[in-house]
Amino acid sequence: MEARAITKYIRISPQKMRLVIDQIRGKGVEEALSILKFVPKRSAGVITKTLRKDFECIPNISFLVSFALGT
Repeated sequence: MEARAITKYIRISPQKMRLVIDQIRGKGVEEALSILKFVPKRSAGVITKTLRKDFECIPNISFLVSFALGT
């Protein structure tokens, strides 16, 4: 399953964020978080917060989708 996590109004340049995001793109959440733990960039902290926040919401979203579809 593929998901998109979005955080707005971050005061870091997109190029600096992209350097870290390219390292974790396509990986699972647990693997991405373990990689981010050792990345010495300021943007790694912002990306970690975003991943954790959105990963915690996934069970709630799947419940709402199944409820709306009536399954």
